[in-house]
Amino acid sequence: MNMKKNIFQNPSKKALILFAILSFTGISLMILAMSDLFTESVFQKRYLMFWFLIITNLMFLIRLFVNYSKNKKI
Repeated sequence: MNMKKNIFQNPSKKALILFAILSFTGISLMILAMSDLFTESVFQKRYLMFWFLIITNLMFLIRLFVNYSKNKKI
């Protein structure tokens, strides 16, 4: 079987940790910016695009963890 050496399909532990730290840092900064340091609610209609970005980022991170666990079993 020809397995491609792609960081997203075959992530290493180092890459997994790096992407997790960067993702959670980015999500935290985005939530802080949306809420104006928690002075207003983040659940407003004008932040719909930001929530789309956060959910997409989390789905990407989950997929990365799943790929890592699959490749670790092999």
